[in-house]
Amino acid sequence: SATGNYSVVTTASNGCTSSSAIVQVTIISSSTILTAQGVTSFCDGGSVVLSSIFSSGNQWFYEGMPLPGETAQQYTARDSGWYYVGVWVNNSWMYSDSVLIKVYSAPEVPMANDTVACKGSSIVLSPVIVSGVSYRWYDSAFNGTLLYSGTQFPTPPIIANTTYYVEAVSINGCPSAGR
Repeated sequence: SATGNYSVVTTASNGCTSSSAIVQVTIISSSTILTAQGVTSFCDGGSVVLSSIFSSGNQWFYEGMPLPGETAQQYTARDSGWYYVGVWVNNSWMYSDSVLIKVYSAPEVPMANDTVACKGSSIVLSPVIVSGVSYRWYDSAFNGTLLYSGTQFPTPPIIANTTYYVEAVSINGCPSAGR
């Protein structure tokens, strides 16, 4: 009743013993059939690979419905919902426990107004505030240096035309698609 290596030892009436070959036994239950190869909660655009312990005979399911043509050992989940795998073994179906995948949406790209400032002065920039969203300010539209985190960015003294970029971040840590 446990995973391990087993053999059978027999003893004849004359006291002689013989042993069978060692056989590896693996206990399979619904909780051991499916594994997620990563986190099961992620931002939109992400994914997680789900794996069956069986190399063949698989059928992947999403929200209780079979996924047409999805019979490989692995399936890449990209949508929120419940997933499981059915496996055809010894002329019957065996089903895994379900795993819940959560995909979090990113907030909209934040909007901020252009502002005019006198040379050498500092200003405070603010985006249009959305509840449940935090803001990060950068010096570049892509990559760049994080300059400030918060809703009101106090700029350094302005000495030339300068552009700052704001990114919105959801409560789940998902950044907006742009700045």
